Amino acid sequence: MTLRSVLIVSLVTLLLGLGTGYGIRSYTAAAQSTAHELADLQAKYADQTDYINRFTELSARAQDLQNQLTQLDTTKTKALSDALTTNASLSSSLAVAQRMRLTGTTCPQSGTSSSQASGPGSLGDAAGVELSTETRHAVFDLRADIISDREKLDYLQGYVRALGLSPPHTP
Repeated sequence: MTLRSVLIVSLVTLLLGLGTGYGIRSYTAAAQSTAHELADLQAKYADQTDYINRFTELSARAQDLQNQLTQLDTTKTKALSDALTTNASLSSSLAVAQRMRLTGTTCPQSGTSSSQASGPGSLGDAAGVELSTETRHAVFDLRADIISDREKLDYLQGYVRALGLSPPHTP
C-alpha cells in the first residue's frame, strides 16, 4: 500500500473512532437524562397516587357524613312533625271541649265550706280554671314554638356531633 492509502485508512479509522466515542458518550448522557426523567415521573406518579388515595378517603368520609346527616334530618323532622301534630291535636280538642284539665293540681269542689277552701292567698272555692280563647291559642302557640326550638337544638347538636366538632367549654 502506498503511503497515501495508509494515511487515508488511518484518518478514516481515527474519524470512526472519534465518532463512535462521541456517540457512546452522547448515548450515555441521553440514557442518564432519561433515567432522571423517569425518576421525576415516578415521583410525580407517587405524589398523584397519594393525592388520589387521600381524595378517595375524604370522599368516602364525606359520603358517610352525608348519610349520617340525612338520617339525623329524617329522624328530627319526624320527631318535630309528631310533636307539632300532638300539639295541634291538643289545641283542637281544647277548642271543642272548652276546658283544660290541669294535671297535678287540685281545686276544691263547689259546696265545700269556705273555711276549708279559703285561707291566706286562697282563691276561695273555685271549681276550675278557665282560659280565654286568645290565651288558649297563645298557650298552644307558645308550646309549638318551644317544641320547634327544642327539636332544632337537638338537630344542631346532632349535626355538630356528626361533624366531630366539640362544643366550646363554658366555665
